[in-house]
Amino acid sequence: MPRCCSIPPQSRDRRTLRRAAWTAAVLTLAIAGCNGLSHIAPPIDQTMLTSGHSARALELGRDIYLVQCSRCHVAEPVYDYTANEWTAILPDMCDEAKLNNEETQAVTAYIDACFHADKPQ
Repeated sequence: MPRCCSIPPQSRDRRTLRRAAWTAAVLTLAIAGCNGLSHIAPPIDQTMLTSGHSARALELGRDIYLVQCSRCHVAEPVYDYTANEWTAILPDMCDEAKLNNEETQAVTAYIDACFHADKPQ
């Protein structure tokens, strides 16, 4: 019997859906290109690093913002909201995305650092 037939149908369906979701996310990011991603989630720059957060935390936060947020909805450009609005939005969204404490702190640090950087025109 082929190996694929020994896997329960429910597991195959979940795997297929998971693979399709990841493929869609990767394709979306690839199609958007670097300029599109920069508009949505600015890359880490020297000004952001002066915000007091580590480069590792900021990179993780940006990655989470681009990938996790896109699982449920289109990731909004960071600057579509004010820093105060993000303060109200993030707790619910991090909870909804089931982020752990480190992930929550990282995405919060990234959003905070964005507002220390020069906002793109």
